[in-house]
Amino acid sequence: MLTNKHVSSILTGEVLVIWRSIFGETPDQAPYGAVYSRVSSDMQAQKNSLPSQLRELLTHAQDEGVYITPEHIFWEVHTGRPW
Repeated sequence: MLTNKHVSSILTGEVLVIWRSIFGETPDQAPYGAVYSRVSSDMQAQKNSLPSQLRELLTHAQDEGVYITPEHIFWEVHTGRPW
């Protein structure tokens, strides 16, 4: 099982709170997975924020019996603006 110190060194803020609320009491066990959330614009970020996407992805993984370690949570903000 992951220690609180290990998890806190990888995740911070709202992402840490979300992960703990879903996987905090779950033993570290296979099968493992990864999640990736992304927003492309300010409008998209307001409608479907990275934290809300992350909560949905982690909840779905747990419902399917897939354990997501903190090291396998990825997110990106991309503006889509040309260089």
